[in-house]
Amino acid sequence: MSDIGFDLETVYDEEIAPLMEKIIAICQRVDMPMIASFAYATGSTCTTAIIDSERTPERFVAAKKKIMEPETFWMASRLQED
Repeated sequence: MSDIGFDLETVYDEEIAPLMEKIIAICQRVDMPMIASFAYATGSTCTTAIIDSERTPERFVAAKKKIMEPETFWMASRLQED
């Protein structure tokens, strides 16, 4: 792995986040469990997980636990608070 830093936050904010908002809305509407995680800058990630359904595969729950870090931003939680 490279030690070179990177910062793609603008790409995430302008191009990916709008798509994720649509994906999240669809998944919530039809009760479809999902996980998406992006490393948009050195040391920074954005993870969205909708795993509170009886349809959720156990491996999704395990995956969320493995990729979740204290600084991870949970978009789905924020959208539900708005």
